[in-house]
Amino acid sequence: MVCAISVPVVGALLCFSLLIAPTLQAFILQVIPKKVMFLSLFLSLVMVWLSLVLAYLSGLPIGFFVSIIGAFFYGFARLISFYKLKREKFIYCIAQM
Repeated sequence: MVCAISVPVVGALLCFSLLIAPTLQAFILQVIPKKVMFLSLFLSLVMVWLSLVLAYLSGLPIGFFVSIIGAFFYGFARLISFYKLKREKFIYCIAQM
């Protein structure tokens, strides 16, 4: 019974990790729709292939690696956007002097 209840939850997590997370990461890094689309496609392909390789080497499920790599990419995208914003504010302050 517990297995039957947990299957939709795992499926929803995997769908979120594969469909929404790369698009969100691409949207954080770019604002032009065409670049967002291609970056999202690239990030999702990298996530899937890297997850397949890591799952093959470790014996752990693919969904685990998809979620972990997606979270890592999201954190990295937020870090990049933070430093880009910080640099833009610094350049703006220098230009105002």
